[in-house]
Amino acid sequence: MRTRVLVLLSILLLMAGTAAIAGSLYTTTSIQSSNADLCAYAMNAAGKVVGYDGISNRGFYWDNGLVVFLPRLAGATDSFALDINDQGDIVGSSGDHAVLWRGGKAIDLGITSGYISCQAVRINNLGQIIANATTSDYSSMPMLWKNGSWYVIGNKYGTAYDINDSGQAVGTYQSGGTFLWQNGKITDLSLGEACGINSSGQIVGYYNRHAALWQNGSILDLSPNLSSGMFAHANKISNRGQIVGQIHFPDPHGYPAMWYRSGREQVVPGSDCGSAVDVNDAGQILCNGEYYPDFLLTPKPPQDISLLPNGGYFKTGMRYTFSSIYVDANVDTISNAYLLITVGSARTNAAYVKYEPGSNLLWVRNDSDGAWIGGFAPGSDNVIENSACKLYCKETTVDSSGNVAVVKWRLEFKSLLAGKFCTAWMKAFDDRNMTYNFKKMGDMTITAKSLSPVTNASLNPMMHSANSGDVDTLIAQYTDINGAADISQAYFLINTSYTTTNASYFKYDAISNRLYMRDSTNQTWTGGYAPGSNNDFWTNFGILHCSGCSITKSGNVLTIKWNIEFTYSDDVTLGVWMNAVGKSGTSPGFQELGTIFLNQYYQ
Repeated sequence: MRTRVLVLLSILLLMAGTAAIAGSLYTTTSIQSSNADLCAYAMNAAGKVVGYDGISNRGFYWDNGLVVFLPRLAGATDSFALDINDQGDIVGSSGDHAVLWRGGKAIDLGITSGYISCQAVRINNLGQIIANATTSDYSSMPMLWKNGSWYVIGNKYGTAYDINDSGQAVGTYQSGGTFLWQNGKITDLSLGEACGINSSGQIVGYYNRHAALWQNGSILDLSPNLSSGMFAHANKISNRGQIVGQIHFPDPHGYPAMWYRSGREQVVPGSDCGSAVDVNDAGQILCNGEYYPDFLLTPKPPQDISLLPNGGYFKTGMRYTFSSIYVDANVDTISNAYLLITVGSARTNAAYVKYEPGSNLLWVRNDSDGAWIGGFAPGSDNVIENSACKLYCKETTVDSSGNVAVVKWRLEFKSLLAGKFCTAWMKAFDDRNMTYNFKKMGDMTITAKSLSPVTNASLNPMMHSANSGDVDTLIAQYTDINGAADISQAYFLINTSYTTTNASYFKYDAISNRLYMRDSTNQTWTGGYAPGSNNDFWTNFGILHCSGCSITKSGNVLTIKWNIEFTYSDDVTLGVWMNAVGKSGTSPGFQELGTIFLNQYYQ
């Protein structure tokens, strides 16, 4: 019977609605075989897995679905495979002896004099092996196998857990406390348990019931927000700084956890209950399942999720904010994020921009698609331009949380694109150079600036989750270069798609200062109530409370607070479209500026 470490972690994403997306960021492969009960312990850089089979009582080697059971030493009744290096060498134990499996053969590493058993637990790419030897009173002593001999690496009883390619080993003392061993020198650490070490000497484990990272002589708490009764544990750290482990709750269920290089904490997307036991530099995560077979998660390339606005009419000479959302298994590893707005799919003479997270720099592609221009940080007082667009760095922002990265590009189209029907595309690379092809996000028309002085400026929040039964406030801003008083009508449309039938479709008439609602057949306007008055509009998705609506005019900006109580009976994703008309009759047309992830209403 295998003992599983039970874990639970509440996933925190930038917005509701990305949980299902996050679950699709990995390919899940079960570690299983017929007539076997496989428990995975470790893997190498190529995703080859080793562990123990509880039915045959033997260690196993797994490679992309192929399972090979490892031979026992003569006279032994069991074998355990605990680690594998990049050369395919496997270590563990058989009977009471430490074992190295090489080329399918078991090599007996023996037992050091004075001990009754020895189990090899880790092997690095130099062939150095750490093990734990047991005394007759069942105390454990950390050992190192190097150049054909065993050496004691601790100065007192304890357990060795990991070794890196520099020969640094970490472990925990039997009497309490942790150690780092290197070239015969012991350094006492202040961790509660030291479980993993990478090539940079970063060490992970736990401290005071929290997952912790030890580096440069100090401890970083990886799980500072644990509530009472919880504790966290970090098991392994890759050379790229990705950490995996688990978070424990008082109840008997849980999820594997991981920590990014920035220290952000998250459940392993798409995983079920269990524990994350290993991670390699390809970003693959090895997990023990609680109710299901153990499994290997292999990250997919970054995905382009959404662009807002993704359609409508845009004028040259005006500034617009395009919000691009990219999702990756580990957002810290996105190396380049792109937005391309062009005629067809051409990358010449296009509004083609790039953000590099590693350097935190913005770029614009030149007209011939031969080089990148710029290299300035978001928020800096710089403008990068080609013949098709200007990118305003000062007004461009970048944010990331969990698996989600959001780049809000502040763009101005130039006359080269005037009168053109354009297509918007997105693409992202990770630091393994993995990517999908450019993904089409929408179509838009670029018009000359003089056609309309009115702009659908912004919606806040742009993308968010709302619960049916709760009152939601959406702040819409419309601008007019002739002043806010020049706007005669402002429209606000909420629906599952861009259609004005069976929608929550509202209008503000600025001349009469009245609010109206369109009927479900899109035939007539009803109402005519003043903002702030004690009146309600009932729609397909909820109630517009006029009492919570307000109007503000300042300079060129008209701001409307739409106060809506959603009452829809199913989970649904809603789009939000805006439009406004100036007194001259000019209009930018409807543009989608927001998304609402609506959670169902229980009556």
